[in-house]
Amino acid sequence: MQWNRVALSNEGLGGLAATIVSIPAAMGYGIIAFSPLGPEYAAQGISAGFLSAILGGLLSSLLGGAPGMLSGPKAPLAILFATVIAHYLALIPGAAGAAVAMALITVLLAGVLQVLFGLFRIGNLVTWIPFPVIAGFLNGTAVLIVIGQLRPLLGLPPGGALLDAVGRAQPLTIVVALVTIVVTWHAGRWIRRVHASFIGLLAGTASYYGLAALFGRDGLGPCIGAIAVRAPNALGLADIGAAWQLLGSTGSLSFLLMAALSLALLSALDSLMSAATYDSLSHTRTDVNRELAGQGLANIAAALAGGIASAGGVAASAISYQAGGRGRLSGVVKSVALLAVFVLLSGLVERIPEAVLAGILLVIALRLFDPWSIRLYASLLSSASFTRPDRWQGALITTLVMLVAVCSNLILAVGTGVAAAIVLLLGSMSKSTVRRRLSGQHSRSNHIRNDARTACLNRHGARIQILELEGALFFGSTGHLSKTIDACAADACHYLILDLRRVRNMDISCARVLAQMRVQLAGDGTALLLSHVHAASPAWDTLAEAGFFHGAAASHFNDTDSALQYAEDALLDSLLGSVDDECAVPLADFGLMQGLTEQQLALFSQSLRQLDFARGDIVVRQGEHERAMYFLLRGTVDVTLNQAHGQPAFRLRTMASGTVFGEISMLQAEPRSANVVAATALQCYSLSLAEAARLQAEHPEISVIVMSNLARLLAERLRYALNTIAELQ
Repeated sequence: MQWNRVALSNEGLGGLAATIVSIPAAMGYGIIAFSPLGPEYAAQGISAGFLSAILGGLLSSLLGGAPGMLSGPKAPLAILFATVIAHYLALIPGAAGAAVAMALITVLLAGVLQVLFGLFRIGNLVTWIPFPVIAGFLNGTAVLIVIGQLRPLLGLPPGGALLDAVGRAQPLTIVVALVTIVVTWHAGRWIRRVHASFIGLLAGTASYYGLAALFGRDGLGPCIGAIAVRAPNALGLADIGAAWQLLGSTGSLSFLLMAALSLALLSALDSLMSAATYDSLSHTRTDVNRELAGQGLANIAAALAGGIASAGGVAASAISYQAGGRGRLSGVVKSVALLAVFVLLSGLVERIPEAVLAGILLVIALRLFDPWSIRLYASLLSSASFTRPDRWQGALITTLVMLVAVCSNLILAVGTGVAAAIVLLLGSMSKSTVRRRLSGQHSRSNHIRNDARTACLNRHGARIQILELEGALFFGSTGHLSKTIDACAADACHYLILDLRRVRNMDISCARVLAQMRVQLAGDGTALLLSHVHAASPAWDTLAEAGFFHGAAASHFNDTDSALQYAEDALLDSLLGSVDDECAVPLADFGLMQGLTEQQLALFSQSLRQLDFARGDIVVRQGEHERAMYFLLRGTVDVTLNQAHGQPAFRLRTMASGTVFGEISMLQAEPRSANVVAATALQCYSLSLAEAARLQAEHPEISVIVMSNLARLLAERLRYALNTIAELQ
């Protein structure tokens, strides 16, 4: 990026805009991460959230694979951090410091694993986690956030059964929370330049102190309290000795490793999904392996500083981009601004009411519910959707993961969901989904073009590739399919057609991968096209839910022939320029005229009769014995075949200007084998058998040249047919 005053200003504005979004997130997710320790640890959790946003965000911005994408604490990662603390607290009650240290060690190990993911270039394997597992995880996280924030939202003290304490709820605290929720939920419609959570924070805090001035503080819940601004490495790793002693005494090394792996996978997956979304916004392409390594180093730094885990985020990145942030400097500005808020404005932060943060977190939780799974549950109410395996299998996995997350823990939920998905996969998939790969050099559309454009396709047709897919496209097939698509794109392919005629169904994981690859391939100059995709096809709804059709004017076609014709036209237009349909092709440009002198061409043209046809006129009728060949000067014709029982004629091919048809009738006295219908208004020359005989008698040298060219034309068509048959074997 070329830095100048304007660019530097935009980067600064982008970073400052992202800071406003990050302040409530750092506080809220920090409180969630430390919630098993009780409300007295809320201030320490906020410090950990800020440290994660500052240090983790700084390193991921400088070292990650997506310049301009910003990182910070995320709700699922905060819940997972809290799960680790709760696990060790349950083993040895009261060992708060050691439990926090174990959670930080988990973040540290997760960061190391992410770095290894990037170094060994296995970033694409992370996407093998099926989307229903992710959806169930997000839904479970949302439910856990709601449950965890009910007490501060109602103004209830910690401890005891929640239902027994509901009668002691504080009405004024509920009012504050409701004001925060309503403003946060609707603020995006009113003010677009400031994030809704920050507006909700200001509105909720103002309502709290307004009610306190009117009715006193006794009827309102507490504020966050003093935040100790500490240097890095002072929050939890000081208890490292006690942590290892706790690990040795409980023998829970397997839990620690599983928690670290789960955290690494979730952070990596969250970052890669955010990067894909950011790529579509910024028209860039993320280096996924560098992104994983950068996020891993960020989590290592955050753990050593006493912060929680972080991952790439869409909201802050999008706001920064809209404000002008395009590069790594915007992330640096965001981290520096957060550090200033953390150090200089901690006195203001500690006066924020707990009910306000609870209201913001409740809105975040409601928006965290995966919209695809909600639509999935609604669709299962119809019997037609329930009979589709991808529907009920996706709902089963999503529900299972959500229930395990809420009733047990998130780590077990991820493992259970992946295991269930694998079992369902093994039962539904028995062979590769790629049936065969065809080249556009031999597999052509039924649109016949003039000699020059046909010759161009003979030379450059390999830039069009066709992948015929079959069976069920589930999350397990995305890895092999992605590699095959990448291999085609790397092989100088400009147009890649996925033929879905034999695909029985497609799940949301595969559809999202195709949607992401369409955007990524377009950035590299390759158009991804789908054929046999229409409103009645099995994959239509899933592709629509995944956003495949969003922003793609020509990405899907009813059949492969239509997709091939589109790709061929686009390729030819890029190489030769577009065809002017209003301009007639000169007779001299026809291949049958090759080798004729101007005088011979003039003599030949005297044997021709010019004919004009309106759209829909029949030029040649199937079964008639008329013997003549036609030179198509302007327009297009459809070659159709009559069918029995009154069914509409079947279209065999379309022929464009500059081509000839009816030539077989000049060689044998058989009835016409097909109809030729004017698809547009057209102009052509006809050469009757009688005129051809006269020409042969009066000018045999012209007849020999024309018949030689005709023999060459028929030989080329036969060779093309043989190549096509050979490729289809």
